[in-house]
Amino acid sequence: MFDPWLNVFGLRLCRFVFPNVAVFLFYQSPPIPAKRETGKNLQDQGDGMLEIESKYPVASFADLEKRLLHWGARLVEDRNDADHYLNAPDRDFAQTDEAFRIRRIGSRNLLTYKGPKIDKETKTRKEIEVDFAEGDAPADDMLNVLRSLGYRPVTIVRKHRRIFELEREGFTLHFCLDEVDKVGTYAEVEIVAEENRFATAKALLLKVAAELGLNGPERRSYLQLLLNTIARTSDVKE
Repeated sequence: MFDPWLNVFGLRLCRFVFPNVAVFLFYQSPPIPAKRETGKNLQDQGDGMLEIESKYPVASFADLEKRLLHWGARLVEDRNDADHYLNAPDRDFAQTDEAFRIRRIGSRNLLTYKGPKIDKETKTRKEIEVDFAEGDAPADDMLNVLRSLGYRPVTIVRKHRRIFELEREGFTLHFCLDEVDKVGTYAEVEIVAEENRFATAKALLLKVAAELGLNGPERRSYLQLLLNTIARTSDVKE
């Protein structure tokens, strides 16, 4: 049986058009844990998991990183991401507050769906992420599959990301220090938790952010911020 979200996005058809890709997506065993994207890969967490997140603009990471290390947080990833965003053939994700992308981290490839935000204070939403075959060719093949199904490329968000991890009050927190091309520098605080622990996890996230001196949360995605930058640049040129 296929996952309902995959049916929604039409990927079930890949089984007939691109057999190798489809078989990998639906039947491949989970990737080696060491290669999993820390704090973001929710494919094995079940339907009752939420990504609770808040993002803040920062001028410098120096003081923030110093505080995190003082708390005992450890650096678990230092990497470069390229997020290829797409829009759907049957609705506008900008209007429905959804997101769909192919994320590339070096040779690693992931397909990600993000549902609408469910909270007005944070960027909490359901996220489903699936690894597929590594390398440039599989990424290009997947993009061609999605284009054939009517999905339209929007733009690519590129960033350098460092992730710190900390255990606190029964939760694992991830702190993402992001340098986003043409957008700026931001710090994200994230917790992945069961839906029935949402209130507790959210309260902890907001408390920790305040202790770090983070304020002025940014609810827009990096995609939205980049598109705004592109639009402003275009207006200036005209």
